[in-house]
Amino acid sequence: MGAQALLVVVLICCSLAAWPGAAEAQTA
Repeated sequence: MGAQALLVVVLICCSLAAWPGAAEAQTA
C-alpha cells in the first residue's frame, strides 16, 4: 500500500465516522 492508498483509507474512515449513527454502530 502506498501513501496515497493509506490517505484514501483514512479519508473513508473519517467520512464514515461523520455519518449519523456510525458511532452507535461501532459502540454496539
